[in-house]
Amino acid sequence: MRMLTALAITFVMTLGCGGGSDSTGDTTGDSTGDTTGDTTGDTTGDTTGTDAEDAGTSTGGEDTKEPEDTNGTGGDGQPEVVILPPDNGGSSSGTGDDVETTPPTTCKEALPCQLACKDSDCSDACVADTDTAVTDPYAAMVSCLNTECGGPTNKSEKYECLLDLCFDSFHGCYLNGVIGTETCDNTEKCSGACADADCQYECVKNAKKIAQQNYLKLHICIQEFCDNNPLLSEEDCTKTGQGVCGIHYNHCIQGS
Repeated sequence: MRMLTALAITFVMTLGCGGGSDSTGDTTGDSTGDTTGDTTGDTTGDTTGTDAEDAGTSTGGEDTKEPEDTNGTGGDGQPEVVILPPDNGGSSSGTGDDVETTPPTTCKEALPCQLACKDSDCSDACVADTDTAVTDPYAAMVSCLNTECGGPTNKSEKYECLLDLCFDSFHGCYLNGVIGTETCDNTEKCSGACADADCQYECVKNAKKIAQQNYLKLHICIQEFCDNNPLLSEEDCTKTGQGVCGIHYNHCIQGS
């Protein structure tokens, strides 16, 4: 259901542990006395140390395997696509650090960047080094935001403007103008059976335009509710969000 969020990657750190053997030192010490125990302990320690080094572990028995370095790639080794506004504090960590960006190849990819921007310089930078297939629908959407809604800087206000007063230009950017024949109710059922966001996006593209609008209003409303209630599980925030966003839910299920 989280259709408009930036792509993320989980870095997996694999940690292991091994253990040295205490039984040799204890048994030998009990049966042969301190001198033999010391000698055996030294010998066993040396041997264990050598074996541990050969196995890639430390003599303390702990696994010293280095965390996997993905070098900014996903789990399949492909480069991670990050579209974030430059130099405006819009990074996902909230630190304001510069984030390396990849130029978007579609207006849809540029959308999260624009939603996070506070000014026109940032908005323009979101589509720098792209072609007209990206910049034309993007410019139409931004122009409508400025003309119809006074250039809002808050993401929630931008969504409200885009989905109500600027849906045509938003539709051209986010859905590339694609319209289908399905109702919002069927689109909801279709997306509910999906395992990922790409599948959900295909469900939306197959809907009628009014159904697309009602579906996006509902799910963006739920997403904003979930973002504002991070302690709720995904299931709980979705169920509660349907109640909070009841007017959009009814329009989707009953209206189109």
